[in-house]
Amino acid sequence: MNIKKIALASTAIVALGLAGCANKEYASMTQPEKVATTVDKMPKWMEKLPSKEDSVFSAGTAVSTDLQMSLDKSILFAKRTLADRIGGELSTQTKHFVTEVGEQGEDAILLEMEQATRNVVAQINVAGYHPVETKIVPTGKYFRTYALLEYQMGEANRLLVNEIKKNRALYARLRSSVAFRELDNQVDSKNERDNAKAKLEVEAIKSQ
Repeated sequence: MNIKKIALASTAIVALGLAGCANKEYASMTQPEKVATTVDKMPKWMEKLPSKEDSVFSAGTAVSTDLQMSLDKSILFAKRTLADRIGGELSTQTKHFVTEVGEQGEDAILLEMEQATRNVVAQINVAGYHPVETKIVPTGKYFRTYALLEYQMGEANRLLVNEIKKNRALYARLRSSVAFRELDNQVDSKNERDNAKAKLEVEAIKSQ
């Protein structure tokens, strides 16, 4: 079974076990008490996302009378935010490239870079996310679920470098940027590691 599904299923089982007692307690609260309880039980990472080099995080929350639906919706909302955050991360990188180059016609380069970023975001499959944490809070007849996702930027960076290299004029201008060369080297190193890993996996299969 997929590790993501196992982790989410385990969380759901625990939440169901706690739901019966929590429902009675929640029903007896006043509205201000319910609001205070919701805020109090909200995980810290909903207020401040974790920070990690070469990773982007996003969080989502949803409410439903159906436990599985609350899980699915919270992850869906987090994935939507994740796509926006990846796009923002790429835009920051590309603006850094252009600033370093410092050529005339900077506005034109920025426009081309924005198009390259949009092309990359359109290609990114956020199914590559990793569910870092989930929290389910029974609230009366409802389940409120919080989900924290992580996406490692290696694949997005690879797509960005490839997109820039496809545009020869743009690549000719940006390859003098130290930041771009560093990113290009990072992508090459990751490709080598991925190829070596794939080779080992193939050899392991053949030896069985």
